[in-house]
Amino acid sequence: MKRTARVVWTGGINEGGDQTTTGSGKEAKPEELVAPAHARCFSMALAQTLDEAGLTATSITTDAEITLDKSESGYEITGSHLIVTAEVPGAKATPFEALARKTLAGSPISKLLRNPITMTARLA
Repeated sequence: MKRTARVVWTGGINEGGDQTTTGSGKEAKPEELVAPAHARCFSMALAQTLDEAGLTATSITTDAEITLDKSESGYEITGSHLIVTAEVPGAKATPFEALARKTLAGSPISKLLRNPITMTARLA
């Protein structure tokens, strides 16, 4: 099962903003909330990475596709795939791809999806 979201970020990190849509367009399921969070976090982080490289994106469109699979123990999110298209005046393809990969490795939600989840549970 796939859940999707699209984020279109315009401008640099400080003055930029985004428009976010989810695949269902209705009340979002929990896994659908992961998709826009990942897409928005990545888009913002890429805007900052580009700013630091002396570049400003006219727009960054990030589509996130979350994969939800059923296993023996129930449903689980098994992956997140980002498709990024950016308009960046003065940028070249190879350096841009390197900046995008660097951003993917360092963006907070990307890191979250790789890290263990812990919990404290108690009755009130």
